[in-house]
Amino acid sequence: MEERRQQQIHSKPIIKIGILTLILSSCLFALIISRNWEQIQMLQLSDNDDYMRYHQFTSWIQEGYWYLRPIENFNPEDGELIHWSRLPDIPLAAITAITNPWLGPQMSESLAITIVPFFYLIALLLAIGFFTYRLGGIEAAKIAIFMTVVSPLITKFFPGSIDHHNIQLSLLAWIIALVPLNKVQSRQLYTAWGQGLLISLSFWVGMENLPIIALMLLVITAVGYMYSIRFIEYTKHLCLSAVFFVALFIIINRPINEFFTIRYDAISFPYLLTLGAGYLFCKLSLLSFHYCSLRSLAPSTRYLIITVISLLPVLLLFPTLILGFFHNYPDLLKDYWLNHVIEAKSLIHYVAEDGFFNEHNYLLFIIPALLSTSILPKKTGKTILYLALIISLLFPIFWQLRTIFASILIAIPLQAMFCDKLMNRHSNQANRIIILLLCFPITPILITKIIPNYINSLSANTSQTSTQEISDNGNLYKVEALINNKIENSLVLAPIEFGAPVLALTNNKIIAAPYHRNINGNSIAIELFRSTDSKFIKNIIKKKGIDFVMVGEDGASYLISQKSNEHSFLNQLMNNKAPHWLSLVEETPNGVKLYRVN
Repeated sequence: MEERRQQQIHSKPIIKIGILTLILSSCLFALIISRNWEQIQMLQLSDNDDYMRYHQFTSWIQEGYWYLRPIENFNPEDGELIHWSRLPDIPLAAITAITNPWLGPQMSESLAITIVPFFYLIALLLAIGFFTYRLGGIEAAKIAIFMTVVSPLITKFFPGSIDHHNIQLSLLAWIIALVPLNKVQSRQLYTAWGQGLLISLSFWVGMENLPIIALMLLVITAVGYMYSIRFIEYTKHLCLSAVFFVALFIIINRPINEFFTIRYDAISFPYLLTLGAGYLFCKLSLLSFHYCSLRSLAPSTRYLIITVISLLPVLLLFPTLILGFFHNYPDLLKDYWLNHVIEAKSLIHYVAEDGFFNEHNYLLFIIPALLSTSILPKKTGKTILYLALIISLLFPIFWQLRTIFASILIAIPLQAMFCDKLMNRHSNQANRIIILLLCFPITPILITKIIPNYINSLSANTSQTSTQEISDNGNLYKVEALINNKIENSLVLAPIEFGAPVLALTNNKIIAAPYHRNINGNSIAIELFRSTDSKFIKNIIKKKGIDFVMVGEDGASYLISQKSNEHSFLNQLMNNKAPHWLSLVEETPNGVKLYRVN
């Protein structure tokens, strides 16, 4: 009876969650847009992926083809699909196409890249509020919604954040929100099919959520072994649903003759087989509970044996599923680019380098969640969530920092319930407010970073502004010289970080950009910039038909400069010692140098 009572989802609290979400997200977006509308219209986007998404959905509107093709201005001869999913393009293109007759192309595009992240934010807040309500009630849900908008998650939902990161977080939030928390909920097979659909949509967007989804399935099936086989039955239907929809989306995403094409960084046949292995695991597990000879084995032993039987054939066929997409990536690109991407490093790396209170230590945001097990009731749902949080933190701590956002997503409901529980122990309103503020994710950063930095800045010399000016200009400074000199339809050689802005903001061609599939182009750019052989450099530049060479004071240029000989091509250009077959066109105030190939 207790579980049936917990199962009931009353409409009145859900309506309150929806109203609070709409009000809070609308106020937040109105504030952000009022301060940043000019930058949005000027396409001052914060991330290279956003520029590439902008180029992709606007090209789709102009050219009209559904299946993605190699980008015409980005090494089309290599035949690589730089992006691999149309799904994030659909809302952007739809809003642009609908509003274009009334607003014109530029305004309709600005509106699209503003509204779409807003929709994803609403979806995220609703999911977190709904899940927290299921676990801890309406008051905890309200706190969770407020916590979300002052957590690092909000940075993925600002206007102009149009790549796949926010849609992936929203999908993952709903995948987690629908997890069964007791035996009654594990009988809701329509929810399992809904989760399977959401997982398939997430795979269609990209594979970022795969580790957390795998963790979720691991935890649910482990609970099934320890608590009730209903959870295993639920997971069986979830995997069956995901198999069906993944097969459907593979067909929709690419031509039918590519159904069996292997892609480890996109929705493809290996992941279909992996989900099928999950279904097989559940079937064999359910059978094992009905045979007396197998029931005599310890649950952990049975779990391990059936896992090996189900998954080993798939892993032997596709070892990259375990080894990872980058296990055989070229060393040149690792040394000069990939290993230096901020989010690709582990949290341990940053703590060792910069100390515990460094800006990348996102654990500071979720300290109350980590302490929550000390006072929250030891109920199945909360225990499962806490276990999932601890395991999920292994990914950012020891592997890649980028996975921390999924951990924060899991942590916020626990943090909100912890806060609600502490507040309920105090009747004094002042004490309750102090507890609330201390539990907010932004508080540790205010205490350790923002306030001390502000105090220090009062006595610091603030006259030097060059770094801030570059930051304020976003990525526009990288294309300023091209725009000033009206350069179009030209092939530009520039460091990797220049590629996406040049492609999206000008009508020029590029060789290098920060996309892992562009192996050939990125390798050529790095080889040229680090080389000291003038004859080799000139021959390659002439052979490739490069019209302009551009360098600047960005991270990629700095890295090549530091790791290469002082007489390397890049260092020669930066020190105004260009070879005679290059002529300086312009040097911008931000340190970008544009050279013409004579």
